[in-house]
Amino acid sequence: MTEDGEIEKPFNGCPQGSVISPILANIYLHYVLDLWFEKAIKPKCEAEAYYCRSADDFICGFRNKSDANSLMNILGARLQKFGLELAKEKTGMVVFSRFKKHLNTKFSFLGFDFRWVLSRKGKDYIRRETNPKRMTKSLKAFAT
Repeated sequence: MTEDGEIEKPFNGCPQGSVISPILANIYLHYVLDLWFEKAIKPKCEAEAYYCRSADDFICGFRNKSDANSLMNILGARLQKFGLELAKEKTGMVVFSRFKKHLNTKFSFLGFDFRWVLSRKGKDYIRRETNPKRMTKSLKAFAT
């Protein structure tokens, strides 16, 4: 519905934020990314590879940097084949290793920041914290 109260019927896609959007993303990306990663990417990796997706957000983890570089080189073409594209501001590579905590790297996923830290007992663990930008945005939306 437009601001004037007129109803527009789109010929393709679905409205951003609609309840059907994540459902369609799950169905579509199951074939575009999930199965492709398991059947085409993971078997060719030199070491461990992980993939996690929620609706249209996903992260991949690789033990070897060369495996990560390989995916980054072909991912855009894979998505483009299905009329999709990566959000450049959300796309990147991060060294995320408990053996390289001194780099103090983190990544954000689904509104949380993840980073390696040491517990009081000296054990490595991943700390999950609410992303401050997302928290501020949510609080402003709640206040209005």
